[in-house]
Amino acid sequence: MGDMRDTIEVEALEDERRRARRRFLTLPVRIDTHSRPERFAITRNVSRTGALLATQSRFRIGAKAVLLFHADGKGKRSPVEARIVRLELNSEDATGLWPYLAAVSFETPLESSISLAPTGVAVR
Repeated sequence: MGDMRDTIEVEALEDERRRARRRFLTLPVRIDTHSRPERFAITRNVSRTGALLATQSRFRIGAKAVLLFHADGKGKRSPVEARIVRLELNSEDATGLWPYLAAVSFETPLESSISLAPTGVAVR
């Protein structure tokens, strides 16, 4: 029997669309959903309204999640409530460590001055 990774198609909510400028940024993130707590990912890009995450987990579209961005280098985390709006196979790493890409929409846009990167790069 084939691996589910071979047959995944892009799944998305109908209203999933970008509303803010993306910043390409790589940060470790913890993702907690009701059915999949304590999962991990890395960001591919982040905007004030959402993010694209490379992950090992196949999240359910529409699932509510709490993201904990490990951004300051001191172990502090910035929790953000979000919803999974798209899931697709990561063509750059389909059989590797991060086989899926999950797009998330933040429940509340990030403050323009929030800094997620250890270098102080602000998401605007």
